[in-house]
Amino acid sequence: MANGDVSTHRHEKGESHAAHRRDLVASSLGLGGCAAPLTSAQKRELEGYKVKGIALSEKDPAAGAWLGLLPGGGSFYTRHYGFGALNLLLWPFSILWDPVNGHQSAKYINYQATKEAVDKQRTAEHKALENQLVLGQVTNAEFVARRHEIDLKYSPTQKVAPVAAEEATAN
Repeated sequence: MANGDVSTHRHEKGESHAAHRRDLVASSLGLGGCAAPLTSAQKRELEGYKVKGIALSEKDPAAGAWLGLLPGGGSFYTRHYGFGALNLLLWPFSILWDPVNGHQSAKYINYQATKEAVDKQRTAEHKALENQLVLGQVTNAEFVARRHEIDLKYSPTQKVAPVAAEEATAN
């Protein structure tokens, strides 16, 4: 390796360490907590969960927005404590962005809570069904059909399979 290559490598490595330190400091202070709005796909997904009645609401987006008018309130409400402290120091200027941040962060918290709960419930139902298959309580065909029903039940974009309703009326 030539001397120029070594110094270039060290320079790149130094930049990498500096960037890492900067990111570490920002994340420890919670300054990386400024929420981006949900993507259009996430909005559709959350709306699908709402239609099915399985969406969770841990934080009220309207409350996040209103609290954002108070010094750091929107950020504190949505658990971005470092950002809330910074907004407290930057008040009254922070009322230009903290209501928006509080609203968007509350929506994101609700989206993440819903995704986590749905995934957990889907996994639990899959495991229970797999146990039934292992114990011989369901056939392979029943397993496949029921697993598909579970997947449809927890899919934000698919309607629940009409097969279950037809079986209920047939009995």
